[in-house]
Amino acid sequence: MKVAWHGWVRDKRTGEVFGGAAGYSVTTSCAGVVVNGDGYVATASRCVHTGALGGAGALFDLAVNDLAGVGRVGDRAKAHAEMVAGAVAEGATVDSPVDRAIQVEWPGHGSAPATA
Repeated sequence: MKVAWHGWVRDKRTGEVFGGAAGYSVTTSCAGVVVNGDGYVATASRCVHTGALGGAGALFDLAVNDLAGVGRVGDRAKAHAEMVAGAVAEGATVDSPVDRAIQVEWPGHGSAPATA
């Protein structure tokens, strides 16, 4: 299973937005198991969840990398923890959800879009 995430990171304390005009895009992948003939797939919550342990966490990592690249962050793990505590991943407008596209891939059978 692959999940394509797109969004921005906003520091709730300062209002600063990270991701520039285009936002951040990242694709994550994880395993899943087809559980019945209707095509239901079981996977770990972190694979499709929009929170800090899922897609938001992947976007936070990109923001931390940008901040480290310009010398604003020394300890990436600490900066990520601060993002989890005080930032939000969101879509193009304040408080809108990040964009998420889930694709289930079956070896030898192709792929199909999915919903969570």
